This record gives sequence, structure tokens and C-alpha cells, in this order.
Amino acid sequence: MITPKGGSFYGDNRRKITFSLEPVVIGSGSHYETDGFSVTNDRRFLFTGEYGVQEVDPSNGSSMMLLKLSDCTSTAYAEPGGSIVALRGHDGRSVVPPPRRGIATVRWNPLESILSIAACGVAGSKLTRDIDGNIWLFCPGTSSLFYSKPPSIERIGKEPGNQNLLDITCKAKVADVCPMGATSVFVTTSGNGYALVDLSDTGSPSGAEIVSSPSDLYTSAVAALDEQRVAILARNKYGNGWCFYIFNTVTHRRSDIVELTGLADITDIEVAGEGEILLRCITYGVSPRSTVWKVTLSD
Repeated sequence: MITPKGGSFYGDNRRKITFSLEPVVIGSGSHYETDGFSVTNDRRFLFTGEYGVQEVDPSNGSSMMLLKLSDCTSTAYAEPGGSIVALRGHDGRSVVPPPRRGIATVRWNPLESILSIAACGVAGSKLTRDIDGNIWLFCPGTSSLFYSKPPSIERIGKEPGNQNLLDITCKAKVADVCPMGATSVFVTTSGNGYALVDLSDTGSPSGAEIVSSPSDLYTSAVAALDEQRVAILARNKYGNGWCFYIFNTVTHRRSDIVELTGLADITDIEVAGEGEILLRCITYGVSPRSTVWKVTLSD
């Protein structure tokens, strides 16, 4: 059981905000293990797994396989025109060393039955989305004796070659990114720091721009709420729960929403609309299963 189910907190300008939690999708143990989660504009859920991308309609509980493609990884997103953008990894039989194993960003157009490659990354890459709905590919970078590449973020274009690639160089190791729009990206580091990178400039924050995290906890997931605020999930100091809070990147103010207990893992945050945030949680039993909880915020 997840606790608590509701309460209140103080946001920006000391404004009191109430919140409530409710389960939206309870995964079945018979389903394959999922690796990513997103929500479409019409409030359908996309779950990524090793066999492809599955769609779940929470209004009636129906599900269907949208894209049957082996070795899908990370999160898949639906574009306004109906296409699906997903990541596909190597098939596990490659003799290429791990730092050079490729990840392909593919776009599936169901109307034309065309599967095309939109971009390429390295092992550990992930897809993310900004507040305007643009899809980005984050590559964590690689470093070895024979090959080295810095972390980068790349906006996926409509056609191959239309990408906007930007390297992210800083003294700390980049752990995750969260695009805030077309001009900036929120970066978290493995050392529990963060930076706000200006994409309109060089996009390369110096060590001085990497500042201490608003929490001394390990960050698990981050999502942009608007051009200033991000929602963050992090482990609590005891390691048995999760801190869920909103952080203002301009004022550096942290607004704690709730500390969640009773869950094995929380891996994804998706903003479903104004005042609605979705959390994908993992529970472990005979087999792992995904559970989606909706957080509703109101004045």
C-alpha cells in the first residue's frame, strides 16, 4: 500500500496547495516487464517493454500492442500525427564492446506502415519530452581507452538530419536531463547537483554553474511542469521511501509535496495536464509489474 493518500503543502509565494493520490492502472503480474511509461494527448498510457510499445486506455482498462518491435528500451512517445517514437537497443548478440553498442531512435508511422530511423545514440540513452511536446534524445556519453564522447541532448526532428545536437560538458557526471522548452534544459548530476543549461548559448555549463542539489538525496526522476518549475522524485534519507517535491529553478525554492512509502521503486514522472502528475511505480512479487498513480494538485 502507498501512503499517504492526500494532504497539503506550501508552494511558491507561500500559497497553500492540496494534493491527492489515486491509483489509475494496476498492472497484472502476467504482463511482461515494462521499461518506460508516457501519456498521450488523449490520456492513453504507453508502456515500453522488450517486445514493443503497448497502449493502455485507463478509462476502460483495454490494451493493445501499438508497435511490436523487440529490444525496445526507455520511454516511447506519441507524436500529434499519431506516429510513435521509441528507442531500440542492440540484440544482445553484438561483439562490439559495450561503449560502442548503438541505440536507434525509431519512428513508427501506423498510417503508412513505415518504420524509420530518426537518430542514433549510445548505450544508456533515453528519450524525454519538454513542455512544448518536443521529443529529445539524451545520451549519457561514453569514456574508454579508445573512444570518448561527452553527454549530449538532441531534439528529434521530423526527418533524419533535422536534429539539433548539443553537447553538455561539466565537471560533474551528468545523470539525467529535463528539457524546459526550446531554450533551456535542467541537468542533474551523479553528485546530487544540478544546473540550468541555456540552449541558446553554448550549452556547456562550467563547473561554477553546477550548484548543490536542493536535496542531499539520490534523484530518481525529474519532469518539467513549466518554464521555471520541475517535479522531482528522490530517495529519502532512510532509503525506505521517496520524497516528491517541486523545485523552482529561478528562485531555487523547494516545495515538498509528500514522502511516499510502501513502494519498491518509482521510475517515471509524466505531466498529464494542468495540476495532474502521473507516477509509474514498480512492485515486485512473482514478477515485476507497473502501477500508475495520479497526483492531483489544486489551490
